[in-house]
Amino acid sequence: MNVESEQIEGTLDWVFFNYHPGAMAGSFLDQQYKKFSALGTMLNPQIGFGYILTGNWEEHTKYGKQFKFSAYKTILPTDKRLIYNYIVRVRHVGPSVGNAIVDEYGSRTLEMLKHHPEEVVKKFPGITTDRAKAIQKTLIENEANEHVMIELLSILDVPGMRKDLSAKLIDAYKSDAAEMVKKNPYILTAFSGISFPLADRVALNIGFKRDSLFRKKSATMHIIAENMQAGSTWIYKDDLHIKMSELIQVPNLDDGVKSLVEQNVLIEEDDNYVLSSIAKDECLIADMLIRLEAA
Repeated sequence: MNVESEQIEGTLDWVFFNYHPGAMAGSFLDQQYKKFSALGTMLNPQIGFGYILTGNWEEHTKYGKQFKFSAYKTILPTDKRLIYNYIVRVRHVGPSVGNAIVDEYGSRTLEMLKHHPEEVVKKFPGITTDRAKAIQKTLIENEANEHVMIELLSILDVPGMRKDLSAKLIDAYKSDAAEMVKKNPYILTAFSGISFPLADRVALNIGFKRDSLFRKKSATMHIIAENMQAGSTWIYKDDLHIKMSELIQVPNLDDGVKSLVEQNVLIEEDDNYVLSSIAKDECLIADMLIRLEAA
């Protein structure tokens, strides 16, 4: 039975652990200043910041009652001390510069750095235009990455999925991570522990049709990649068809193979298939051996 998620708001008081890229557990203070423990995936957790956590309460045999969150939203600070702690973590902002900026703009500091860097440059001659724009870019990217994290946690909400995958995707693709997955969910198989069936479940959940040509082509490429890992660059037509039938049970499986041949991604020869790039390399090696023998 699915348990409906709930939202709680809390201020991060202490981080028990924070394993890159994103797994964390910490102590929070609720709005009545009562402590509670929470764990989940969070990019760059900041002590003193407020967070809106979405998830469910669980009873841990060792640690007791904990809130396990699957999504979160940062409440950007308005307190000068917390703003200072936030911006000095940004590259190009040292303690002296950070203090000066916060003293000048107070609760408006983040707004000025993100939306009016030219005004900051005018006020602080020691901050160049390039430096101000670099700070602006970092702050905007941090905010964008949090929005991407929320979207990825929704997209990847399937049984068996790695809990740290959202953070790893953001590491790899930055703010484009969610769009990359929506465009081609099968890129997930490039990450350790993500099988084709698991990536395929994500694809179907976000709207890819079971009999789509893209799904057939993706299954074909996955099987050929597995075959190569097993030591064979070529795969026999019947073997390919059997493995595709096991992987995705849809009609007209050959459509994907034919499309890849037409696009010159695959080469067909005597009912066997090979990647075009591999066939080219094999021809070059064969030519080199012939030349060596003739020399």
